[in-house]
Amino acid sequence: MKRTFNIIIIAAVALFVEVSCRRIVEIDSVEKGIFMDETEIGCYKDGHDYLVYDPLLHQLALNPKRHTLRLQTDNQMEFYHIDMESYPRTVGVTILADIHMMAGRESMEFTMAFECSKMESGKIWLWNKESKLGVIIPIH
Repeated sequence: MKRTFNIIIIAAVALFVEVSCRRIVEIDSVEKGIFMDETEIGCYKDGHDYLVYDPLLHQLALNPKRHTLRLQTDNQMEFYHIDMESYPRTVGVTILADIHMMAGRESMEFTMAFECSKMESGKIWLWNKESKLGVIIPIH
């Protein structure tokens, strides 16, 4: 009886510690809420998809040692390239990344901080609050 009680206490403490160590990410805008519901690898801006991976149309290159990812069409007319200072390992961490994106005639290049907002199903959700830009990348 005492052993069963000890096992229950240990399980309860372990559950408490596991739950209390989870990082809660704030959904502070409609656009972030929409982005957090997305599931496909790609780039999302202002609550809309900017360039989303389709294996029939795109090439995806990932270099874990260099912390880079590139998604592009076969003719390279549309792409995004992200070069991260490090690969995020936990939700809630902030990383710096250089981004170069092009879709149609619109080209953008900038450096910004991304919050690691979610990690699940082999993917990482990175979000920049100021520009309302989100990127879903594969976990390597």
